[in-house]
Amino acid sequence: MIGITDNNEIWMDRKKVEIRNLRPLIERAHIERPEDQVVIIADKKSQAGMVAKVMDEVRAGGITDVSIAASPTGGNPG
Repeated sequence: MIGITDNNEIWMDRKKVEIRNLRPLIERAHIERPEDQVVIIADKKSQAGMVAKVMDEVRAGGITDVSIAASPTGGNPG
């Protein structure tokens, strides 16, 4: 699960990550668990462009099964 907050912070595995570090993290996770899917939970106030960037990085990291959900209270899963 990847969360995107209202101020476009990205969270993965309860840790804040920068967009430039997301793809390597996804690639490692995909190697360890190739059958996994990713759910992106975005705060309704997050920018659509950031959601698209995160989705692009996830797909570039090798995961094709990606879902998006909107969160009215914040995308921080941690």
